[in-house]
Amino acid sequence: MENTSIQESSKEAVIAGPHDGFVENIAQNIGLIRNRIKSEHLKTFKLTVGSVTKTDVVLVYLDDIVNKELLEDIKNRLQAIRIKAIYGTPMVTQ
Repeated sequence: MENTSIQESSKEAVIAGPHDGFVENIAQNIGLIRNRIKSEHLKTFKLTVGSVTKTDVVLVYLDDIVNKELLEDIKNRLQAIRIKAIYGTPMVTQ
C-alpha cells in the first residue's frame, strides 16, 4: 500500500498554526508529534488490537506529567480489548 504524504487536514480548518494532519501511517504520525513536542519525556506505548485486522494502536504521553495510575488503567483497558476488527478511533474509545 502506498504511503500518503503529510498534508493539510481537510476536516479541520486552521487559521494560525500548523497545517499538517495525520495520515494512515502510524510512524509518520508519531514523527509529526515528535516534531511538535521536542521532549525527552514524550513516550509511546504500542500494541496491536483486533484478531483479524491487527490494528496498531499507540498511546502517546509525557512521562514527567502523566498521572501514572491513569496511564496504567488506560494501558490495561487497551490490552483488554477483545475484538475482531478495529476500523477507527471511535471503536477504541468506546
